[in-house]
Amino acid sequence: MGISMKTPQTIEFGDLQTPYMLSLQDCKKISEYVNPKSIVEPTCGTGSFLKSASTVFPSGNLLGFDVNPYYVDLCKTIDGAKVYCVNFF
Repeated sequence: MGISMKTPQTIEFGDLQTPYMLSLQDCKKISEYVNPKSIVEPTCGTGSFLKSASTVFPSGNLLGFDVNPYYVDLCKTIDGAKVYCVNFF
């Protein structure tokens, strides 16, 4: 794993990505308690939680938002996800 550098953009936008395996574990734990019909990710980044949610909750409606158009394009490849390039906040 490489060393991450804090650039002004990283600091401003909080560009910290959740590892896929962690998000998958989180979604599996959540599935023990609920089976959501919709999943909203207000800062989806590279899509770890959207990917995990599509696996664990395959019938759920996935909705993601991010300010980074590159990340939005990446997330648009996730089955069932609708992703928009906007500032959720």
